[in-house]
Amino acid sequence: MNGFVLDASVALAWCFRDEKSEQAVKVLDRIATGERVFVTAFWWYEIANALLQAERRKRITAPLTNKFLVELDLIRVVVDVAPSERILGATQRFCRTHSLTAYDAAYLELAVREKCPLATLDEDLKRAALAENAPVL
Repeated sequence: MNGFVLDASVALAWCFRDEKSEQAVKVLDRIATGERVFVTAFWWYEIANALLQAERRKRITAPLTNKFLVELDLIRVVVDVAPSERILGATQRFCRTHSLTAYDAAYLELAVREKCPLATLDEDLKRAALAENAPVL
């Protein structure tokens, strides 16, 4: 396998104690071994938005957000930029077939295309990945 696709839900679980999971820890272990990590082009925006929403809800402070982002930036990720034909093709098909958001379908499309497992904590995305024969970490 070439590595794995990292969904924002797993990365965010590293930040919030109430979202910690054994699966998220195992993903960190894989990263520590140097395994390649693929993310979608909007991954950083999704992370930043979730952290800002958490700040507004008083789940995290701005200094902790900044610290987490600096630490997250230490992970060497391969950022995928999908051309329009992928967005209009497989990604939209995954949206319709599995009732996914375009964001979640983009993670699935990347995992299927790269033939690598998907690291996600999102149950709907897990079900869709398994239905598309994409392994889930």
